[in-house]
Amino acid sequence: MSAFNQRIQPVRDLMKAKGLDAFVLRRNPNLAWAIAGRAHVPTTIDAACFDLIITQDSATAITNVVEAPRLIAEELPSEITVKTVKWSEGRDPQLPTGAKVGSDQPGADRVDLGIEVEMIRGSLIESDLARFKEICVDAAVALGNAMKQVESSDREIDVAGLITHSLWQADLEVAFLGVAGQERVHKFRHPLPTDSVVGNRVSASICAKRKG
Repeated sequence: MSAFNQRIQPVRDLMKAKGLDAFVLRRNPNLAWAIAGRAHVPTTIDAACFDLIITQDSATAITNVVEAPRLIAEELPSEITVKTVKWSEGRDPQLPTGAKVGSDQPGADRVDLGIEVEMIRGSLIESDLARFKEICVDAAVALGNAMKQVESSDREIDVAGLITHSLWQADLEVAFLGVAGQERVHKFRHPLPTDSVVGNRVSASICAKRKG
């Protein structure tokens, strides 16, 4: 069984247990997990650039004609077929609705099973666990490399720039980045970087991601 089908099988088992004919994944975190890829365009919203319709024997992505070529070439597993809509059209009319359809968010009379999907997502398959370990190591190395370049005259935002550069060089996207210099290091637990000079002490923390 492919990695994609291994991830999705618990969703299909959930569908069977609930007597559902289809399941619609819509939330960015769940879609990124399902495809082990990037489901976003802007990083500031929960909505993804496609929706995924799952049945017991198929998986279909609904997206627009602008996003489809990149998704097919770079993000979507081969098991997923793609249906497109015009850039100016919404995707909702293409999605199944009703009491026999589950979803990871409420709406359209679908059965809201968002909590169940989050629980499923928390159990990583073997290949995803290996990816997770690799990302942890790469993120730690990237952070360490950046911190070696910090000087006492740097501002917190300068340190953030060094870290961001180092992460992207390691093919890692920033999910969270905190930096605090000597004036703020003991004040705030999650210090977003400011233009304060770091001085003789600096603390930095990150959350990074790669391909979902």
